[in-house]
Amino acid sequence: MAGPAGLSGSGAAGRESAGRATIHDVAAAAGVSRQTVTRAMNGMPGISEETKRRVLDAADQLAYRPSWFGRGLVTGGDHQLGLVVDDLRNPWSPELAAAVVRIAAARGWNVSLADVGLAADSDRMVEALGAQTDAVIGTLGSRAAEWIARLGSVPVVELDPRGDPLRAAVQLDPSEAIDALADHLEAVGVRHPV
Repeated sequence: MAGPAGLSGSGAAGRESAGRATIHDVAAAAGVSRQTVTRAMNGMPGISEETKRRVLDAADQLAYRPSWFGRGLVTGGDHQLGLVVDDLRNPWSPELAAAVVRIAAARGWNVSLADVGLAADSDRMVEALGAQTDAVIGTLGSRAAEWIARLGSVPVVELDPRGDPLRAAVQLDPSEAIDALADHLEAVGVRHPV
């Protein structure tokens, strides 16, 4: 069985970082140091309740999300990638998941999977995935804009987006699969497919 069609990078890779709030942005908005933001966000002692509230309000207004990736670099912890697929019953989805897991594992990343096609509440599933991961990649389909908004500052890579990508994207190239299908049809004697 042939693997997923070829992949090539494309899209709005630069758009994502332009709007992502950083710990420095929160510190500036709250009028405190970066260390104070860390203390407030992690519930650590050493700051007043008023300062903590000011920091949390600034973080909320800026849609700031602490970077799990950054925490992992500081603590030596694992990095977590979220993978969104639209239906694991589609034969392509498990192949995609296996490829993502293989590549992520080679780089020391773990992968969490969300099958939104079968979820009772796919919005909540995507939000939860974003809260637990450093980045999200997947087939977001017609819900891309809504889900990217729900993910806030989490880096997102859309797989084969419909239309212009909202963030970074990987466009699928089906030419290998089409060639394989044509070769197969010819090999089994089909001369005029409908």
